[in-house]
Amino acid sequence: MDNNGVPRVGTGLVFLDRLLGGGLPAQSLVVVAGLPGSGKSTLTFHIMAEAVRQGATTMLVTTTHQPPSKLGVQYGNLSFLRQTGVLDKMEFLELDTGVQEQALLNLLNTIVLRIQERKVGVAVVDSFRAIADLAQSRGEVWRFLGSLSKQLVENDCIGILVGEYSFPRDLDTPEVSMADVVIYLEVERQTNTEVRTLRVYKVRGGPYLEGRHAFY
Repeated sequence: MDNNGVPRVGTGLVFLDRLLGGGLPAQSLVVVAGLPGSGKSTLTFHIMAEAVRQGATTMLVTTTHQPPSKLGVQYGNLSFLRQTGVLDKMEFLELDTGVQEQALLNLLNTIVLRIQERKVGVAVVDSFRAIADLAQSRGEVWRFLGSLSKQLVENDCIGILVGEYSFPRDLDTPEVSMADVVIYLEVERQTNTEVRTLRVYKVRGGPYLEGRHAFY
């Protein structure tokens, strides 16, 4: 597919790169959405692992208070993580209770400063929903996202916002509306099994393949 000359960054998943028209647009703001258990973290780690393979620095900004050691226990059995050692190589920024009580502007400055200092190529915020809930208004979230998008371009970084969202209910949230790319994961419960599916909802300014696709 013609991606209008926009550089693309591979996700480490051939089928997803095909759906996205060649990968994630460089310097883009991405939302990875879905309900619990739909595979959001697994998908995000695939993207981070591929970035590490390509020599980029990755960073996980967490609001879930999970230390790297716990993430290693939870996801260390994934073969692609063992091969790249991404959990050992990634930058880790925890927004603890003291940080979370600050204004959104201070949160933004904390994240951007680390991106600049470490020359981060892929920055993941999990869960962005926890940050958005601190806002006094939707306008405050819009301003936060606008400033973050500008900084991603200036620092040549892809930003990935991970959160628990249910579509179509949450399609009008500021983060989904502002995002350049929106990927939604679901779990279909069939007889004696569960099937994860993935759907690309948006790739701003570029082609993508629609429809739901199995994600393992």
